[in-house]
Amino acid sequence: MPMTPRWYNDEKTVYIFHFTENGLRDWDEYRQKIAIGMQEISQVDHPIVMLFDPLYRAMPSGNPLPHLRYAFAAKPDHVVAAISIVHNRFAIASMNWIKRLGFYTWFHMVDSYEEAQQIIDDVLEDTKLPSN
Repeated sequence: MPMTPRWYNDEKTVYIFHFTENGLRDWDEYRQKIAIGMQEISQVDHPIVMLFDPLYRAMPSGNPLPHLRYAFAAKPDHVVAAISIVHNRFAIASMNWIKRLGFYTWFHMVDSYEEAQQIIDDVLEDTKLPSN
C-alpha cells in the first residue's frame, strides 16, 4: 500500500499519512487515502495535527497543486496543523513564501521527523493535548 492513513498515537491527537517505499501510483489513490483519513479524523472532536511523510518518495506525475488544494479543502475544522516532512528545499521555500503571504499558516514543511515532532509538541501544548 503506497500511502497508509492511520492514527500516529494512542491519544488520537496526531494522524499520519504514511508514504511507503512504493510511492503513490496516481493522484486518484492520493485522494482516496485523503478521504479515508479525513473520515477517521472526523470521528473525534478534539484538536488534531496531521502528519505527512513523503520524504524522498516519488509522487505521481502531473501538477500536484489541485490535489493539495483538495486535501486542504477536505481538512476538518478541528485540524489545527498539518506538517509535511519533505527533502525538497524548493518545495519548502515555496510553501514558506505562500505562508508569508498569509495563506495556509497552519501548514508546515520540515525536513526531519525531529522538526515535525517539535511542531507537534508545540501545537498540542497550545491546545493542552498529549502528543505521544
